[in-house]
Amino acid sequence: MSLGAEETKVRVPNVIGLDEEDATVSLIEAGLTPGTVEEVNNEDLALNGLICYQSYSYGAYVAPGTT
Repeated sequence: MSLGAEETKVRVPNVIGLDEEDATVSLIEAGLTPGTVEEVNNEDLALNGLICYQSYSYGAYVAPGTT
């Protein structure tokens, strides 16, 4: 007897330290949907324009298409 389609999960990539464009590509390639990007102030000028937080931890497994 069939148990239905096997739920497959995708692994969340690490996008911290990437710029928005590279992070978006990485998420799409992993089968995820990029979410909203918020700009925040940071005293370290070297971090300007880079992702400094992601809502799902790197390496977590989530359903395909998760934002």
